[in-house]
Amino acid sequence: MSIEYSNLIAIRNLSKNKLEGQIPGSLGNCNRLVSLLLHSNRLTGSVPSELGGISTLYKLRLDQNFLSGSLPGPLRSKFKMGMQY
Repeated sequence: MSIEYSNLIAIRNLSKNKLEGQIPGSLGNCNRLVSLLLHSNRLTGSVPSELGGISTLYKLRLDQNFLSGSLPGPLRSKFKMGMQY
């Protein structure tokens, strides 16, 4: 999807799509995103800190992937409890 249209999307449900690779930091440019569901894929690497810059984001699911490291500071403080990683 072109980045010019990505700002129009409020909910991205990409769960259970067998996605592989790293979560792109460019998702941080989706400034109207309220829900990002990436669980049950084959994602690897760390969670990009750019996701913490999405002020409208209130739901983030990253569980059932192969992610490493800890959540970046902005996300850790935003999702203190109830975060599924």
